[in-house]
Amino acid sequence: MPPEVQAFLEGISVWTVVAWGGVLALTWGVVRKVWPLLKRLADFLDDVMGEPARPGVPARLGLMERVMRVEHELFPNSGKSLRDQTNRMEQKLDRDHQRIGDLAGQFEQHIGKPIQIITNYTEEKP
Repeated sequence: MPPEVQAFLEGISVWTVVAWGGVLALTWGVVRKVWPLLKRLADFLDDVMGEPARPGVPARLGLMERVMRVEHELFPNSGKSLRDQTNRMEQKLDRDHQRIGDLAGQFEQHIGKPIQIITNYTEEKP
């Protein structure tokens, strides 16, 4: 053994080795407990900030970009948002409802009276 290593080892006691072993074990235990929390924090920050594309993995938008995309769909704006489409469908349904009411009125006016006469005639003839 080289004399430098032998001199170093002579200066170390058993208690020093035990103390350093305890420090290493304690450090390892803390790292094992904290590591999952740090990993979850990193995942959360990746979700908030977004991630650029990398080989084999598409880019992910950050939280604010996703919120802006949803907000764009909730309010009337360019004519292509979900709100605009819902408004157009509601207007079409209102027009169709009005047309159905008009047709029902015309049916009652033109066809309903003869049917009423026929039903009255058949009810009187028992």
